[in-house]
Amino acid sequence: MLDNLTPYWSYSVEGFKATDVTGEELIIWKNGCCVYLYNDTDILEAYVYTNTQNWDEAFFEKIFLHEAMGLHNQKIKKIWVADERALIIPEKLFLGEESRLWLKRLHHIGPDDDIFDNKIPEINAHVVYAYDSKIAQLMKRYFNHLQVVSLSRFSLGNIATDHGDSVANLILLQNEALLSVTNSGKLLAHQTFEFETVENVVFKIALIAEKNDFDPSLAQFNVSGIIENVEEFALDLKTYFDDVQIITGDKGPILQLIKQIIKCA
Repeated sequence: MLDNLTPYWSYSVEGFKATDVTGEELIIWKNGCCVYLYNDTDILEAYVYTNTQNWDEAFFEKIFLHEAMGLHNQKIKKIWVADERALIIPEKLFLGEESRLWLKRLHHIGPDDDIFDNKIPEINAHVVYAYDSKIAQLMKRYFNHLQVVSLSRFSLGNIATDHGDSVANLILLQNEALLSVTNSGKLLAHQTFEFETVENVVFKIALIAEKNDFDPSLAQFNVSGIIENVEEFALDLKTYFDDVQIITGDKGPILQLIKQIIKCA
């Protein structure tokens, strides 16, 4: 546990040793961070921290400093980043540095912000994205040897493109969500956005459905997340959609999602 920071949610296997840990990863978004340790078969420890401010440098530095100097710092593998400033580009259209500049036409990118891209081979595309420059500098300071990956890489790498009907994959973070929608095996949309209520999500998919001419009430909704009330949120979605599935396991939806993220190359 970090000094002066109380986890929003935590999990720990009793009695595990430092030698049991084979890897550590972090997931960050603008007002939160999930830190987890694992071995070859299971999650050993996980903490979720949240903050009232977006991309607060002091908040993230406390977490990064603790992890960089902690017992398991040599076992940190990846940092996953969720940011609204992202663009999905098909492999055939991706032009490297020139494609990264396309992002500036859609989003405000500050002069100090870096632009990154990750390949998504499962859908033959790239995700081009940027995130807060201050946080990027912190990560370079503490984790300059690490691979930084967009969480969209995971979300889109796991979406069902062989499903005949409409599929909506929803990943819930604290006040932020990733939504990917396919119809007849075709990716229609992928968005990372702020949300407060179920209705915010319903409105998003309604706009996508209207633009692409399909019935959103018939979509298969797969819901996962790193918030405690994933099940409650999914139940509220059932008010609007007939087929809502919660992605969960024996130890709950949060740990199940983390396990799936670890498996993502």
